Amino acid sequence: MIIDLDYWGRLPVEGARVTAGVGPDARLYVLMRASGGRWRVLALHPDGWHAEMTADAHDIGFDLVQPLDDGLILASSRSARGIGGMAPNAVIYDSDGRAVREIVLGGGIADMQTTAGGGIWVSYHDQGFFPGTSTRGPLHLPGLILFDRNGGIVFRFPEAIVECYSLNVTGEHDLWAYCYPEFPILHLADTGIARQWTSPIQGAQTMAIWRDVLLMQAGYGSGEARVVKLGDRAEIIGEPVSFRTADRRHVPGSQAYTRGDAMWFILDGEVHLLSLRERLHLLVK
Repeated sequence: MIIDLDYWGRLPVEGARVTAGVGPDARLYVLMRASGGRWRVLALHPDGWHAEMTADAHDIGFDLVQPLDDGLILASSRSARGIGGMAPNAVIYDSDGRAVREIVLGGGIADMQTTAGGGIWVSYHDQGFFPGTSTRGPLHLPGLILFDRNGGIVFRFPEAIVECYSLNVTGEHDLWAYCYPEFPILHLADTGIARQWTSPIQGAQTMAIWRDVLLMQAGYGSGEARVVKLGDRAEIIGEPVSFRTADRRHVPGSQAYTRGDAMWFILDGEVHLLSLRERLHLLVK
């Protein structure tokens, strides 16, 4: 099955794009380099308008972006040892783009997603680490941690996660995670596991969600997606799904930025999007 993406428009500003991420408001936040070592962040609204913020220069090489309160949090997926422990690898900016706080989120970050209430969910690769009290140095992470806006740990996932392949924070106390090695689909509510399923797919790195339906990357390295229905078990339904632009260019599903039911794509400076909720009637019959 081929799904035509909605065309949002071209990126409003030319420049060196670093990364992007979808916020709790369903906007796509695009991180770009600006002059003088500063950072420009575009917030693209699904309805077609955008806002822009310029953040002060910093010597951290940011590659993660999310909104936080009235400002932003920019982070590096890597971290290094500093004096007395780990060096900060994230900076919180106010609404005027001024750096107000540095915090440590640990190294080996796979994804970072904030909540409207100021929570910072961070998932990790298998090399993830965070400073601890061990005399051997950094402690290996549980794969998924919730931080507050001051960098304090609110919650550590209690079970062993070698690597969190996909994270989708859908509410203040609601999120979905898809984790290696056994690839369960986990639904967390109020920092506890509400339910989990054995996934019929291995190696998916993107996951959009609407109610009991997931649209997931079809597996390791795949450019297609599959529809997964959640019930007593997780089952693949329908045909493989591929994506294309209005002018019939193929867009790999692995390139999607997802949050909730929203999927955003950037291709050759053009922005496209898909709402799983709005296309559900095509995917589930």
